[in-house]
Amino acid sequence: MPPPRLRTNPLLVTGVLVRPATRADADHVTELIADTPGGTPDLGLKRHRLPYFSPVFLRDNEVGNRVARHLTRGEQVLDYGAGTGLISRWLAGAIGIRPTLADLVEYGNRRRDFPFLKMEDPFHVPAPDGAFDVVLLLFVLHHNPYEAQSKVLAEAARLAARRLIVLEDTPRSRLDLVFNVFWDKVLNLRHRIPTPFTFRSVEEWPAVFMGHGLEAVHVETYRPKWPTLATYHHTLFVLEHE
Repeated sequence: MPPPRLRTNPLLVTGVLVRPATRADADHVTELIADTPGGTPDLGLKRHRLPYFSPVFLRDNEVGNRVARHLTRGEQVLDYGAGTGLISRWLAGAIGIRPTLADLVEYGNRRRDFPFLKMEDPFHVPAPDGAFDVVLLLFVLHHNPYEAQSKVLAEAARLAARRLIVLEDTPRSRLDLVFNVFWDKVLNLRHRIPTPFTFRSVEEWPAVFMGHGLEAVHVETYRPKWPTLATYHHTLFVLEHE
């Protein structure tokens, strides 16, 4: 079954139903969750809250909409290096995927709606080969030294039965890099996440992926509006096994 068509004005923000355009929009999301094979954890979709307008809220929408185009309802998805898990929650609500979160750190504000795999080793997730339809690596690789990025990719490729979705900072100029370094430091101060600034260009990544038998079937570069105000580039890679 093809993934449901995303609406121009996203309905879900970090799993909370916010200002539905119509009653039909609200019913559409409720049906997606109800029809998910095996059920989906309670996302609180019927509990309306005040709209949460902040750069983080807007970022979830922006990232979620780009990633969601490459996911299908009911897929088992591993969010490798999930952090707070807010993007997975957004995707579960909007598409009906079945997320599992994995990280070295148990963030105090991590979403508790989904299974969580505590990693003792940054290069090993305690799950069997091909355990997930899709593995997400969303802004994870550049938090590792260059030599360690391949280890993370190898583990993600082991776990993914169908595809990997990678989102990375990909500065295209010196000015891009200056802004990228600034925002990377600022956005990761709160959780004390390592920031080695090991960015790669869009042109460099395919060779790294090919070293793990992964082929880029979709590449999309854009300037994110939130929260970095379009000051540098992100690139989304959809990877499949060769």
